[in-house]
Formats: sequence, structure tokens, C-alpha cells
Amino acid sequence: MRRRCGLTIGAVLGFAVALALAGCGQANESASESLSRPSPPTGQSFADFLRCMRQVVYDYEPVETPKHLARQADAVVAGTIVDMKAGQSYAATAESEFDEATFVLEVKVDRVLAGDRGVVADGSVYVEMPNPASEDSCLEAPVPRAYGVFFLDDRTNEPYSAAVLDEGAGRPVGAQITTPFVQGFLIEDARGTLVSVMDGLETMSAPWRDLDSVDEVVAQLG
Repeated sequence: MRRRCGLTIGAVLGFAVALALAGCGQANESASESLSRPSPPTGQSFADFLRCMRQVVYDYEPVETPKHLARQADAVVAGTIVDMKAGQSYAATAESEFDEATFVLEVKVDRVLAGDRGVVADGSVYVEMPNPASEDSCLEAPVPRAYGVFFLDDRTNEPYSAAVLDEGAGRPVGAQITTPFVQGFLIEDARGTLVSVMDGLETMSAPWRDLDSVDEVVAQLG
């Protein structure tokens, strides 16, 4: 069962899990087929983004393999991060100051590897992330135009608190909003090396530590 954890900046955050299990679909193409690649991100843009993302510490229940995680995800997609915008904020009431701010990554999808294609709107998925309340706002970092695999939880109808401020910010009207599982935000750096954004691969079990590329992740899902 997936566990949903609360939003806590600078302490503990489980931002990407919900209670109900979602079934996985079959991969749409051979997992061994090489995926197309964009130009890699620059080393500096990637480092700035990773440093911002790792201001947050994540509390989660790890799973043993990518295939196990895919069974819990609403969708698994491969694609390229192309944009980053301010997202919704959350508060106790509509009249309150916000408790948590977010930003939204747009990922241009080239393949839906498993799950619900409905999370894709006009070729993209929209991924909500916590925006640290500090001088190091992630919106100040360059967009890392990185290629990756994203194991996603559809949170469109599951807000994190009673009031949603700026509802729909950061995504087109009607597009669903998703969040990544902690182990499921995997992108390639400027050297083409696989990096787990939210928690390092080195902290995970051997099937994760042994992964070197997006293609190897995809192969695990076949």
C-alpha cells in the first residue's frame, strides 16, 4: 500500500504517495528499444536544480525494484523536462496565508511506459514539486532540460490541504497534476549518468544502485 506523507520543507516530506494502488499497464514498445535523446543539460543548470531539490529531506517507504514501483504508480512516462513555473499554494483556509508553495515542471512525453495515458495533456505531463520557502527558490534555478523516467501519482483530486490557492497555476486548463514517487524521479545528467533527484540511488537497494541509464530503467519495466 502506498503511504501519503505530509509536506514539510527542510525536515521530512513525503510528497508523492497516495493510499490506493493503481494498476500498471504494459509497456507500449519493447523495453530494450533505445529511447530518443535531447541535448543533455549543462553541468551548471543540472547542479543548481539538484541542489535546490535536495534542500528537502524525504520520508518514504522504499520499494525493491523499479517494476515494483511501477505497480504503485498511476503512470510511468519517459520524457524531457522543458519548463518550470510557479504552481498552486496550499493553506488551511482560503483566507489564510499559504502553508506550502509549489512549482510545476512540464515534462514533454515521448513514451507512456505504464499506467494511465490520461495524465498526458497535449504531449506533456505536469509535475508538482515543493518550492522551498527560502532564498533558494527552485524557480530561480535554470530549467534542467534533462531526459528521464518519471513514476507519477495523479493528485488532481487530492489536494494537500483544505484550501488550494491559485488553483490550476503552472499547467493548462484541464491538465491533470501529478507528483513523482521519491524513488521515481530519475533523470540523466550532463554526462548521461542516471541520477535520482529526490533521494540518491546510493541509498537504495541493489536493483536501483545498479541502474546507469534511462534505457536500463525502461528495461526493468518490461
